[in-house]
Amino acid sequence: MENITIYIADIKNDFQYIAPLLYDLQKQHAQTLPKLFRDVKSYEDFIKLAEEFENQEDKIRLIKELDFFLLFKKDDNVIACAYVQDKIRVADIAFFDAHYLSVACFIVDSQYRGQGLGEICFSNLKKWALGRGYTQMELSVLHNNKSAIALYEKSGLIKEMLTMTCELK
Repeated sequence: MENITIYIADIKNDFQYIAPLLYDLQKQHAQTLPKLFRDVKSYEDFIKLAEEFENQEDKIRLIKELDFFLLFKKDDNVIACAYVQDKIRVADIAFFDAHYLSVACFIVDSQYRGQGLGEICFSNLKKWALGRGYTQMELSVLHNNKSAIALYEKSGLIKEMLTMTCELK
């Protein structure tokens, strides 16, 4: 198995690795769900939006407390990133005997796709989560992202819930 290192990203120092991956994901989502995701025309525009968001201290504080980015490195190259959320909440404890790690997005850098590294990174993510006391993992994926769905099913995830959205006017 490939030697993959996983670590929690420091947003200030690791943004250079995270931003290109998120921009790639943003482009895919904007094409698939244009009513839900902004169509950011260029990487520079994406960076401006990220900087505007960074200046909103309340939102950044919330993200730092509950959500974090994990980076996956192979041979000193960042090959993937996951945006995850710790899902143990008071309401969850009342209903479920689980400590969820929710994967909001999992992105493999385009130059590393098709090499089996997504499966290796995801396997390492599961081991990382288990080692930190998580008992369940959940994620959302676009309904037409066939390659991601295949990766997740191959990694042992099963479809349990359907997320539906609507635009509020």
